[in-house]
Amino acid sequence: VILVITYFTLVFGELVPKRLAIENAEKLARTFIGPIGLLSHLTYLPMRVLSFSADNIMKLIGGNATKHPSTSQEEIVLLVKQGTAEGVIQPVEEKL
Repeated sequence: VILVITYFTLVFGELVPKRLAIENAEKLARTFIGPIGLLSHLTYLPMRVLSFSADNIMKLIGGNATKHPSTSQEEIVLLVKQGTAEGVIQPVEEKL
């Protein structure tokens, strides 16, 4: 039973939605840009309060509250190389 549930969860909950999103990326982006923008505005203040609280707690316990970039330069270079290898990014674009 667990294997059957796992199979259907992976196929219908992960693989099929990802493939649909890849095939219809622009249409889905236009559809969801409004709701995501609204959600971003609604959660901005609560996220700032939570982040401020976490930073201050880190300072109190002697930790480092500095923020790190979510994506490193190494990750960007790796993604560009992968995109070039797959033909998504043109060699001229890779140089940029």
